[in-house]
Amino acid sequence: DRPRAAIGDTDARSPSAGKAKWWQVWLKAACVTLFVLGYVALVVFLAAEAIRARANVQELPPAGPACDDKVCPMETVCLTDGAMGLPRCASNSSQNAQTLELILGIVAGMPAVVCLPCTEHWAMRKGC
Repeated sequence: DRPRAAIGDTDARSPSAGKAKWWQVWLKAACVTLFVLGYVALVVFLAAEAIRARANVQELPPAGPACDDKVCPMETVCLTDGAMGLPRCASNSSQNAQTLELILGIVAGMPAVVCLPCTEHWAMRKGC
């Protein structure tokens, strides 16, 4: 029950109603470009940090005889501490590298699983 549009009125049915202005197109393109560049920079940074953390992984000294009876939690190793030879549990030096690799897998993997198929579907429908 809307009133009919008079001649010269613009409404949703007019050809110019849905068209974006040139600066809106450029702003949208700039925002998308900045987002993609930021994402790529984040992935490159995380990959470089993961490689650096993997390179810094140190070999742990062999456990002494005192560690035979010591039960350590998962992802930790038993080390003999100091001159007294007391056993203690220490975190593995590769945990930082594993955490960075997990974060990198999430940051790079989620868009690969979600965005790429959607983009491919969109491109196929548009005929690109």
